[in-house]
Amino acid sequence: MKIPYFLKNHIADSERENFETDLVQDNLRRGKTLAVVTIGFETVLIIINLVTLILKVDNRFAFDAYLVMYSIMIMINIAYLLVIKKFNDRNKIYEKKKQLELFLIGYITFMMVWGSVVSLMDQRLYGQLMTFMINMIVCSVVYLLDNKKIIIPYVTSVLILTLALPYCQNSSDVLIGHYVNLFVFIIISWLASRIIYHNYCENFISRILLNKSNSLLEKEIEENKK
Repeated sequence: MKIPYFLKNHIADSERENFETDLVQDNLRRGKTLAVVTIGFETVLIIINLVTLILKVDNRFAFDAYLVMYSIMIMINIAYLLVIKKFNDRNKIYEKKKQLELFLIGYITFMMVWGSVVSLMDQRLYGQLMTFMINMIVCSVVYLLDNKKIIIPYVTSVLILTLALPYCQNSSDVLIGHYVNLFVFIIISWLASRIIYHNYCENFISRILLNKSNSLLEKEIEENKK
């Protein structure tokens, strides 16, 4: 059976260390922007939450629970920024590469699980899964993980959501619609993450080949001069 092109891994063993270091460095850099945006967005939601609480807009809205979730998200992202601030040098990233990989996987898993929990809370009032879907697609596009590592946040968040959903959503029709939409959305998100990761691998290989070609060309020029 032919393996789809976006699931193939063409990175040579000789370049594996450099590739993994570059990957961690790029993920930290890309995640920094996302963390700052997330902190700002959650701060706005906290303000809206407090305003609606003061005005007593809807008694069904679990203000305290949402306030706790927003606050946790802000604190985790602040901690994320503090951690990556220490690793702004490639040599430091290379030395702690494995630990940083685990840190990134844990952070991405938290983001997706947080989306699952908030979506379960939303069933009481809104009955939608938008928070989970947004967090999943954003993490799938922003962060680059190989096929094995991406499974951890996906399986963890999806299991929590799918298993707990029947206890939070009383309508069987809505529940069936949620499961169908989730199935389609998860497949699309996963495929998008694989295509983006594959393109990153292809760009890395192209850079390596270009550097080798430049080195050979420089040697030929030096030999011709001699």
